[in-house]
Amino acid sequence: MEARFTAMDIRINEMTSALMTRQDLHHQEMVQKVEELDQKLAYFKEHVIDPILEIRTLNQDCNCRCLNNSIDCAARGCLPVNIDHTIATDHETTIASVVQPLTAIPSSQPPTNAIAGLDMWKAAKRGDLAFINKALASGTDIHWENPDHLDRTALHVAAEYNHPAVVRRLIAAGGYKDQLDNINFTPLFSAAQGGSTDAVRILIDEGADVNIPKYGNYTAIHDAAHNNHIDIVQLLLMNDATPHSIEMALEVARGRENDEVAKIIANFIGSTSS
Repeated sequence: MEARFTAMDIRINEMTSALMTRQDLHHQEMVQKVEELDQKLAYFKEHVIDPILEIRTLNQDCNCRCLNNSIDCAARGCLPVNIDHTIATDHETTIASVVQPLTAIPSSQPPTNAIAGLDMWKAAKRGDLAFINKALASGTDIHWENPDHLDRTALHVAAEYNHPAVVRRLIAAGGYKDQLDNINFTPLFSAAQGGSTDAVRILIDEGADVNIPKYGNYTAIHDAAHNNHIDIVQLLLMNDATPHSIEMALEVARGRENDEVAKIIANFIGSTSS
């Protein structure tokens, strides 16, 4: 019996010790949280409250609501007021004096003409002729270049994605047929690379230069031959592609094993040299 009581005493002591340890830990957590709160309050006071109070007390000689210097205040007939009272009752003015300079920061939003240009650019990409007509009627810049897409114009993307009606409309409205983007793609080059046969045909009909190089002597027919766009290769062969460009295109087609394109080009060279 005595042994049982001894065991119970030991168990009680263990439980008491565990409880006290838990209470100590809880107390430490509370102390830590209080310290963190004190740090946050100190930061708030230093970076928010004190700057506002400083603004209200910059001019000790004047000490009035208008926050001007003493000469201006005298000229305006401002009356001195109690600083503490001003802070408590005139907080709108205090906040305005802090916030107002922030309104002078330039907006990160793009200018209106850029928004309109981008909207028309996207419409050209998806072939939305109705939107294009509205944009042109409202005066949107047809030559706007998209800085996020190689400085390409609406005509570039309409040609690339083969929207012939949009291509024709943009050219009629004054779009530059031979405009270069920042990697030297013309709208015709974009169309030739993308396999947009109808767009290539319209651009050629409208007088686009088929021999403007992307770099060196690499022209639209080379890209068409490289990508096995047979119809576009034929269009370019029949519309003043230079002999040198044609010969290079043949080598490109052979290197890519685009046999049908190579045969068409070889036959064209043979027919013009005889």
